[in-house]
Amino acid sequence: MIACEIAMISATMPSIFFQPAPFVDKYCLWHPGGPQHCYLAGHNSTGVLSGYRCVVGWQIKAADNQPFEIASIWDQWTDGTTGEVVVSFSMLTINAAQHPVMRTFHKPEDEKRTPLVLASEHYMKWLEATTEDAREALRIDLMPELMAAPTL
Repeated sequence: MIACEIAMISATMPSIFFQPAPFVDKYCLWHPGGPQHCYLAGHNSTGVLSGYRCVVGWQIKAADNQPFEIASIWDQWTDGTTGEVVVSFSMLTINAAQHPVMRTFHKPEDEKRTPLVLASEHYMKWLEATTEDAREALRIDLMPELMAAPTL
């Protein structure tokens, strides 16, 4: 039996390039939420309630309303207890300090990270990437323009 585990674990870049061989050339795409958006919980100035920070849900979408995918890596492994083959993946994150939208989802003192959002013109390049191609694709300027709105 083969199971698919949705591992909502972010792998920071370029850390995956320092891992042993399992992740080399195992690139995939993750389609978040709906056809054109995903939801994040984040800290934002509108999330202040009675002096406490609260988590506010946010809808993130491409400014042009086109679908997008998140660059990810995958692997399969065998559960030592059950013998089940499990396919899992991790979405990749990059530094978001310079991204006008994604940097706002972190406390001011925290490191700013964002999933690596890919526009459709970059899908095949990511899926067919060599290790060197993948390193070059990890640039915030290749992400589509994004918009965010609270889901209150």
